[in-house]
Amino acid sequence: MWAGTSGMKDPCGPEMGWEFIVVLCAKFIMLGVNYKNKSTVRSATVRGYLGAVNDFFDLRGFPIPANFADPENMAVTISNNLKREKYVATKRSPLINENYAEMKRMANAGLKDSAEAVVFNCTLLGRITGP
Repeated sequence: MWAGTSGMKDPCGPEMGWEFIVVLCAKFIMLGVNYKNKSTVRSATVRGYLGAVNDFFDLRGFPIPANFADPENMAVTISNNLKREKYVATKRSPLINENYAEMKRMANAGLKDSAEAVVFNCTLLGRITGP
C-alpha cells in the first residue's frame, strides 16, 4: 500500500465499496455540494469529477470505480441520467409571443368562460409567475 512522506495510508484501494462512495460523492456534487457551491451542475462537470477520481485510482494501479464502459456502473448511470434530463429540458420549445397572440385571439373569439379563455389565462399566469 502506498504511503506518502507523512506515512498516511493511500486513500483508495482495490476493496469493494469504492463505487458506492464515488456515487455518493457524485450525488453530492449534483445537489450543490461542490467546489463553487453551485446548486446545479452540468453532466460534463460530474463526468469530469468522475474522470479525476478514475485517474486517481488508475495512477495507483487500482480498478477504477466509475467505469464509463460499464453500463451497469452506478456512477456512470447517474451521470447519464443527468445528461438525459438536461437534453429533455433543452428539447422543449418555449412559448413565443406569436403563440400567446394566437391563444389570445382564440380566447377573444369564444365566450368569456370558454375553454380557450381558461387555457389562455392559465398559460398567461404561468408566464408571469414563472415555473
